[in-house]
Amino acid sequence: MPASSTRQSTVAVLALLVLSVAVSIASMSRRTEVVRSPDLLQPDAVQYGAMDAYLLAHFPEDVGCAEMTFEETSHYDVNRPESHAEWTMLWPVWSHAGFVRLGPEQRKLQVAMYHQLHCVHVFVNALSGTGNRERFGHISHCFDYLRRTFLCAADTTLEPYDFLEREFDKHPVGITRQCRDWSVVIGAIEDNYYAWRNLSSVADGADEPLS
Repeated sequence: MPASSTRQSTVAVLALLVLSVAVSIASMSRRTEVVRSPDLLQPDAVQYGAMDAYLLAHFPEDVGCAEMTFEETSHYDVNRPESHAEWTMLWPVWSHAGFVRLGPEQRKLQVAMYHQLHCVHVFVNALSGTGNRERFGHISHCFDYLRRTFLCAADTTLEPYDFLEREFDKHPVGITRQCRDWSVVIGAIEDNYYAWRNLSSVADGADEPLS
């Protein structure tokens, strides 16, 4: 057998071995994640630390529902000149970056919705070449964080599989989903911020966006 054929065969075998190991690790990872998540889908409370009282696991607790129709739009592009302003509006100053203060120690925590929006913002900045480049190191973290977020949400909405064949200019409207009311979350964060400011004689100032 020629040397080149031998090398090709060796590379092919090694590739199959690497693929096999990767699949095995991924399978073990899935099983491990499932085993480590018993009865935590809707926890009532979680202990954040010895210095804090028993804090709520969710803020706000009662969110309610809202509908969102997923449709194609010319907004929230990556490369259009006005896109940066549109994405920034998802992270306005009055959102305080999603931070709240809870418990007798007024512990500073971030509502996960804003952590998720932060990660999307990191991706947009990386693709468009704008924003704080020092933040680009968060990309790997954000990919894994959003992966876990999607699995945790486990959205079972049925969608047409042929979406790439649709003429979006003629048929832009897609599926309407039952969502959690994000406006309630935004309002609760703002109320919490001003309540904290009223209680605090020396505030540390408004929180800066993470990206």
